[in-house]
Amino acid sequence: MSRTLPTQTIIRFSKWKIHTMKKRNYLYPVILLLYIAPLSANAQSINTYQSTFSGPLKNWAQTFTHFNLTHFKQVSKRYPFENINSVKVKSKATFFPGYKSALCTSPNGQYVIDIYSYLLLEKKNGKFTSTGSDVEQNITLGNIPERSWKRIDYFGYAQRAQKVCWINNDTFILAAARLNKVNRNIPVIIIGHIKTQSLTTFETTNPDCYQKPGSYTSPKLIALHIQVKDH
Repeated sequence: MSRTLPTQTIIRFSKWKIHTMKKRNYLYPVILLLYIAPLSANAQSINTYQSTFSGPLKNWAQTFTHFNLTHFKQVSKRYPFENINSVKVKSKATFFPGYKSALCTSPNGQYVIDIYSYLLLEKKNGKFTSTGSDVEQNITLGNIPERSWKRIDYFGYAQRAQKVCWINNDTFILAAARLNKVNRNIPVIIIGHIKTQSLTTFETTNPDCYQKPGSYTSPKLIALHIQVKDH
């Protein structure tokens, strides 16, 4: 035997159901935003630095065929500086007394980045001797007030940072090249931030974008009379 619910009960249930649905509809976008927020925090737009690749890094960018920032995508989340192998500034300056010109200094002079010392074996007759390009490349950050050096990243044989450019006192760019499966150097852009102690990597998605062999040699290395062969 079926039982009919009172009219007031049905009305109350309907109101409760509508209220619950409204709450759910309100919560869905909130939950979606909470999900997307961490992804957005890790994402960066490389197009923000277009003026840098039309200015200080223009000569580097022109060594690649079909170079276009719109073809780059972020291939890693932000990852932290390694901050290992601390070395005193005094000992490094003593070992390389003529090497300061190869360092890249932040606008306020507080930080310096070294991407070239991995090549140096010794100095003879006013010229540096190269170890060759087959060794690992250490990327080191010097903090002048604290008088210390720390390795923030390193690359194996297949990848090399070729140039450094400071955007401001917090942000810098490592302009690099990576040897792909068909033995062509493709452009790799690494954005670094001092405040967050982090790095983010971007690579081109265009298979026709690669570096012309022998087309780039750092002016800083030329000044030190160092010749580096391509991969």
